[in-house]
Amino acid sequence: SLSVNEALEKQLEKGPAVLCGSAGMGKTTALLHSLISKSRSYSPLQVATIYVSLFDYNGSGENFIKNRILEDLKFDKSIQYMEDARNSLIKIFNETVKTERSEKVRFLLLIDGLNEAGGDTQPLIKEILSLSEMKGVCVIITSRNRPEKLPFDFLEIVPLDEKDIRSILSSNSLIYPESPEMQEILRTPLLLSAFCKAATSKEKQLQCSTAGELL
Repeated sequence: SLSVNEALEKQLEKGPAVLCGSAGMGKTTALLHSLISKSRSYSPLQVATIYVSLFDYNGSGENFIKNRILEDLKFDKSIQYMEDARNSLIKIFNETVKTERSEKVRFLLLIDGLNEAGGDTQPLIKEILSLSEMKGVCVIITSRNRPEKLPFDFLEIVPLDEKDIRSILSSNSLIYPESPEMQEILRTPLLLSAFCKAATSKEKQLQCSTAGELL
């Protein structure tokens, strides 16, 4: 198995992918971590990372992602209409980085939360498929379930194992819980984080044995 960052790096050469995992497995955190780490420096030969959340998509049409990207950009006087801006973005997204040995994508487009998109998602799927076909873009999209309408590679965030959990608890001076239910619960990164924060706030070892007690 690979870390998410390692998997995303390898995926740049392979093409679009869906990153799956149940609630609390850290899909959004992984994308934001990748965005921050890749945005610390930039050169024309490096991949530029773009993050778009689908949290407030609600049947918003097939330009939602492009419009969100354009919100953060500024334009010269030659671009006066939104359609012109979209056409310029599409042109850039079809350009690759050419080196002596290879031709690489210029952009890593991280699209977060397909399962959170509301309303009619057909236009959204159409836009995602269109973006994935552009030569200069590698699309990574997160979802709780594997979407049948996106014929992309499949990556899955697996639950933490006991070694990982013990290591994180030890770094917080905490003891691995005796309850089998809690041991299973802590395999989810979000709940493991909640466990550590709760113990830190109380400044003592937690004795909870169920998710309800933890919450």
